[in-house]
Amino acid sequence: MAGLRLAAEKREDGGRPRAIGCSYWANCAWDMLGVAAALHDEAELEAEYAEDASPAHLSVDGGRLGGEAAGVFHFPLPLRRRYDDLVFA
Repeated sequence: MAGLRLAAEKREDGGRPRAIGCSYWANCAWDMLGVAAALHDEAELEAEYAEDASPAHLSVDGGRLGGEAAGVFHFPLPLRRRYDDLVFA
């Protein structure tokens, strides 16, 4: 990938996206994808599954989500309650 690079690294307290050698912390899936969208570039994201904390590898290319975990986002709260507890996002 050319230009900006983004990678959310596995951390005890959540993902940490990286772009242009800088690090950004994302506390939820929405934020992790939002950083990639705000940078308007391709992205490599690493997060973890809530069920067993195993790694989940994703990518954003051309504005589309891809990678082995593409489309596996689980939001246990309905959208109308999205701000009730952001930990579940």
